[in-house]
Amino acid sequence: DSAAATIKHYADILKHMHHAMFQYHDIKTKNVSEAWKHLSKGNEYKMSTLAPFDEAFELDKVSRLKNVFTPGFWPAGMGSDTKTPIFIIGFVRSGSTLLERILDAHPLIVGTGEDSVFNGRLDSIR
Repeated sequence: DSAAATIKHYADILKHMHHAMFQYHDIKTKNVSEAWKHLSKGNEYKMSTLAPFDEAFELDKVSRLKNVFTPGFWPAGMGSDTKTPIFIIGFVRSGSTLLERILDAHPLIVGTGEDSVFNGRLDSIR
């Protein structure tokens, strides 16, 4: 729909403008109150373009993930008996990248980033 695309376009422009104003006030003027107003408004515009949360859809995605990574998913003998692998599986904007970076800061943990063989391929992995 053309009208919806236009609204989304202008909301995106306003979001970027408010986020720029947030950075200006946060960094240059140090006016925390004004910075917070712009950050909040920018996030309002961002959220206005997103589809409403669909709990049933998200529960179905989690269920499908659980059905893929069952005991026996990995072949016998694969991996190490002394170290436990950590798989961070997250949805968009859920904080999974931040968690991976925090864990990667530990000297005994290696983060591989978001470039994973699993990205978008769960159906074909089954």
